[in-house]
Amino acid sequence: MGFVDAHQPGVVECQFRTADGQTHSIIDKLPIFTDAELSSDYQYPQPGAVRCQVLGQVSADGAVRITLVEPDHVQATDGGTQFVVTEAELTG
Repeated sequence: MGFVDAHQPGVVECQFRTADGQTHSIIDKLPIFTDAELSSDYQYPQPGAVRCQVLGQVSADGAVRITLVEPDHVQATDGGTQFVVTEAELTG
């Protein structure tokens, strides 16, 4: 995660990797990604996560389709909202 804008709350960019190895970016307000009180003075990248909804399993090797629309109405910078990621990328 990297700092983008100092508005309150700050705006940051978060990157994630899909099951096929592509990297995608999401730019949104800091609280979407973390409860930490970060600012532009911190060293980046910092850990973060984005909430998503699992739509279903795609393959036997653990790939799942997710949507970023639920619960926080988030989208990637390319406009994408559904992605296939490995189950290992999902947390709690």
